[in-house]
Amino acid sequence: MCLSSQDTSMPHQSAPAYIPPPALAAVPPKPTPTKSAVRALPTFRDHTTDQLNETSDEYIPRGIDELGEKKVMSNGVLLGGRTYRCRTFLVPNRGDKLFMLAAECARVLSYRDSYLLFNKNRSLYKILASQAEKDDLFEKEITPFSHCSRQVAIVTARSMFRQFGSKVVEGGCRVRDDYWEQHARMQGFTETDLAGEKRPGAAKDREAVEGQINGSCKERCIRAQ
Repeated sequence: MCLSSQDTSMPHQSAPAYIPPPALAAVPPKPTPTKSAVRALPTFRDHTTDQLNETSDEYIPRGIDELGEKKVMSNGVLLGGRTYRCRTFLVPNRGDKLFMLAAECARVLSYRDSYLLFNKNRSLYKILASQAEKDDLFEKEITPFSHCSRQVAIVTARSMFRQFGSKVVEGGCRVRDDYWEQHARMQGFTETDLAGEKRPGAAKDREAVEGQINGSCKERCIRAQ
């Protein structure tokens, strides 16, 4: 007796339809806080041309500050009783123009070396002293004997004053000892701001904070007695 074969196959089941998860709402990026830039110097970033003057020791200026011209002579001598923070000297066959050692200027102005001084201030012209000029600097005891066999860069004192103003003046103050005086005033600086101040009134703000700290200290001392 033959048995009929039974269908043992599983009934067909359809796969459930895929439902994608709900899309997350896009989170808007956080706004980056903007900071108003404060220019450190009242000078033009590029206030000279790329052409040299007749004596080939300075770039020809694009413009001048009439008030600044009253503070320095054409040969770099400061007027009004001002003195430079860096040593100045005359160079043979270069007239009565004052020069400075670039390495010394870099050190006084907190640059790592003279390379950065010229690289960051393109309005300064770098002069490499000749062997005769290096020998003269050694005889004047401006450079040591070891520098006679090295490259020695010099720069005119006038161009340093035009570029850095009060920063290269002994006991300098903004505006009063800046070459670009009109620009310094437009930025809000006054004669009470010390040389190197990046923000007008920064010295007064520090004095006010120090006064508050000293006042609170005195008050605590009185209470402790």
